[in-house]
Amino acid sequence: MKQVVDSKICPLCGKSNSCMAGTDEKCWCLDVKVAAELLELVSDDMKNKACICLNCITSFNKNPQEFKDKLLAMKTKMR
Repeated sequence: MKQVVDSKICPLCGKSNSCMAGTDEKCWCLDVKVAAELLELVSDDMKNKACICLNCITSFNKNPQEFKDKLLAMKTKMR
């Protein structure tokens, strides 16, 4: 079964990514640098299909290990 990807949902936290790509408005994501280590946390089936939200980017930049721990706990809880 093929997974449907909503490009407006963050592939890490599952909340709105507020991305404006594909619209006439300039998106916030064009001015934000995303760490390669954070991009690696996105599953292969979601890569290049939806933007990571600003909250996830900011949280990761503030404390990468804490972010990874919370993400792992969230994924474990979802199983």
